[in-house]
Amino acid sequence: MNEPWIIITESLRRELAEYGCLLRLFEDQQNFLFNRDANAVLRLSAEIEQQVRYLQESRRTREEAVATFAASHGHPVNATLRSLIPLFMADVRPLMEALIGEVNVLIHRVRRASRHNHTLLARTVDTH
Repeated sequence: MNEPWIIITESLRRELAEYGCLLRLFEDQQNFLFNRDANAVLRLSAEIEQQVRYLQESRRTREEAVATFAASHGHPVNATLRSLIPLFMADVRPLMEALIGEVNVLIHRVRRASRHNHTLLARTVDTH
């Protein structure tokens, strides 16, 4: 069986990829909004919903891996991954920190893009 840190880092990488895909979809949606392409915006909305489901599944998988690792080391299953970093080998810790940091950056970028697109959609609806 794979080392727990490998399972967790692969889960984080998958989650990063899903956030990246979602961010790209939001950027595409924004371009379609600026180009007033209603059909493309509508089609993309369905793709965004599907991507959010992929992201939720990826996040759930990562949270399960972290909970399993935490429990196996006598920590609460709801412990944050960042709080568990000292339990990993010293040479793995920088990788974990970097992946956690990148996930957090993408979370903020996705939230900002989502809010921005929501505002654009609302304004578009208001003008029509």
